Amino acid sequence: MHILLDTVCERASFNLSKKALPIQQTKPEVNITSTLTFIASIASATTTPLADMQKKTVFLLAMTAFFCPSDLSRLQLSSAQIHPHTETLTFDGKSPKERRKRRRIIKIIRVQRHSTHSLCPVLAFAHYVTIQKR
Repeated sequence: MHILLDTVCERASFNLSKKALPIQQTKPEVNITSTLTFIASIASATTTPLADMQKKTVFLLAMTAFFCPSDLSRLQLSSAQIHPHTETLTFDGKSPKERRKRRRIIKIIRVQRHSTHSLCPVLAFAHYVTIQKR
C-alpha cells in the first residue's frame, strides 16, 4: 500500500511539473569573434601545415553541423564526398548516439560551402585531405 501511494504521488508530482510554466534561464553571452578571426587566419591552402589545417577543418565542421566532440569521433571521413556542382560536402555519421526503434542509425551530413573562403568548411576539408595524402 505504501509503495502504491508513493507511485501515485510521484505521478501526480510529475504531471504537475509538466504543467508548470517554463523557467527562463539566462546564460552569459559568448563572443567568438577572436576564435573566428584566428580560424580565418589559418590559410586554406595545400601549403598549410597539416596540424593547423586539421584544427581549422574540425572547428568549421563542428560549427556548421552543430557537432559535439563525441559526434566528431563518429564521423566516417572515408565516406566523404565533395560535390563540385552543388559545392557541398557529404559524409556519414555512423554509430551515432541516436536510435530509431532501438537500432542505430546512419546520418548523412551535408555541409554547404561558405561565401567567405577563409571560413568555408568545404574548402578547408578539401585542402586537409590533399595535405593528408602527401
